[in-house]
This record gives sequence, structure tokens and C-alpha cells, in this order.
Amino acid sequence: MYLYLATADITPEWIEQVQNILCKDKEIKGVTLAIKEQDSSIVYYQIKQALVTPDSPETAKRRKIHEDRHRCLEGELRRRRQELFNQAQESS
Repeated sequence: MYLYLATADITPEWIEQVQNILCKDKEIKGVTLAIKEQDSSIVYYQIKQALVTPDSPETAKRRKIHEDRHRCLEGELRRRRQELFNQAQESS
């Protein structure tokens, strides 16, 4: 659903009203706002009913390391897919 509003019209009360109407059957209510700037860029804000504490710096660092390793492994598997497929066929 798209609503064309001036950013001045978006208040915490308005967001709460929208969440209550659109998410009345959900346990955790949330909406995503996409705000289009004058230069046509769009910024997305995901807003939930409850406050979520940010990750600690240590947790954020661990998550980034995990994501980097995951990305590296996926890239390596993609590069070696045919080689791995051929090895699997030869061994069976």
C-alpha cells in the first residue's frame, strides 16, 4: 500500500494508528516506511511496535565476521560448482 504524505504528517501517534489498523491480528506490529527524497532517492525505515535494543559492538563484530565467511564460502562454492559436480560424479 502506498500513501503519499508530507513527512510532517508522520508522527509517532500516526504510526501507532497505522500499525493498529494494518497489523491488528499480529502479535508484533510493524510497518515499513519508504520515504522518497527530492533527489528521488528512497530511504526505508522498518518500524516495530516495541523498541529493539541495538547489538553490542562485540555482537555486531561477530555477526559481520560470520556474514563475511558465509559470503566467501558461497562465492567459492559458486566458482567451483562444476569441479565439485564432476568430482561427485566420478566418485559414484
